[in-house]
Amino acid sequence: MLLFRAGVNKSYKGLLLFDEEAARRVLADFEAHGAELFFDYDHASLFGFSKGMGEAAAWFRPEVREGALWAVNVRWTEEAAEKVRARKYRYISPAVDYELDSNRITRLINVALTNLPASHGLPPLMAASQGAK
Repeated sequence: MLLFRAGVNKSYKGLLLFDEEAARRVLADFEAHGAELFFDYDHASLFGFSKGMGEAAAWFRPEVREGALWAVNVRWTEEAAEKVRARKYRYISPAVDYELDSNRITRLINVALTNLPASHGLPPLMAASQGAK
């Protein structure tokens, strides 16, 4: 699942840069932390941890392919797969840290299932749940 294209990515948060340095930093942070990344619902895990707010919709690993950042080996929970199949959620929204001066992405925090993505031009999740659980 594509998260960021190589180069400049347009979003409602501004222009975000994913280049070779961003790729190196994102993957190094992931390896240093050692925990798989997850999808949540509507970025709820970023806004505090009341009951259920940190619940995963899927688990994945980041991978760089031809300069772009992808979520690979995505394994949806049954609940999330059903919500995607029912079109209750149609888009994804990566949450990142980035440098303020260059807008270079430095860390992938997680990804949300959402209906209001900040990223421009990412495709809807029409078939993302096929065969996934």
